Amino acid sequence: MFTWDSRAKRTSSTTRRSRLNRQFLLSPFLATHTKNAPVSPLLATLTKTKDLKSFVCHTYEKDPGGPSLFFRLLCFFALSLLALNPVPARAIPRSPHPTQAPAPQAARQQWKTVPFAIVRYNDDAPKSWNVYHGEKKGVYLVRLWKRYLVVDTSQQAAFEIDPAKVKVEGDNAELSPTDIPADPIETSEWKSRDAGPVLRHRFRFGTTGNFMELQIPLQLNGKPAY
Repeated sequence: MFTWDSRAKRTSSTTRRSRLNRQFLLSPFLATHTKNAPVSPLLATLTKTKDLKSFVCHTYEKDPGGPSLFFRLLCFFALSLLALNPVPARAIPRSPHPTQAPAPQAARQQWKTVPFAIVRYNDDAPKSWNVYHGEKKGVYLVRLWKRYLVVDTSQQAAFEIDPAKVKVEGDNAELSPTDIPADPIETSEWKSRDAGPVLRHRFRFGTTGNFMELQIPLQLNGKPAY
């Protein structure tokens, strides 16, 4: 039996369904362009096509490609930080003692034994001695016991030599010219005279010291061989 109460209930139910339908015209699933209304609750598609696409949301504009907006913003933020706070370049560590190329060693001069030479010390023969000659005549390397002297008879000068600088090999010796001191030792009373087969060079150490004499053999023409 139809009554006004049942009609009112039906009208109220129809009104509620109409309101619910209007509330769900927008899909709760995939977003689409705002001009596309109403929206299907299925996958969003382009409005210009009738066929459904199996992809996610599309818009009217074509994707230009390239990095996303979030990635570009992140790069811009990182570059801004670098511009405000530049990273200083690391300084190359330097050694406190810079490496230098070793200085070239001076060539060592060869000194050869003077044959038939004689050394006298206070008119006596020392127990250990030897006389060497170099390239220049009148200049001799004399070993007197463990002491070495370079005697320049033309300049009447004697130079003390460090024994560690002299390298003896058999009858020969090696000495660098740079190892000869610039200043001679003190000597006095120099005398040189021809004594027949030899030329005698005699001098005193200091002013009151001992005498030393070198006897250098002469050639047949009367000139010293060395």
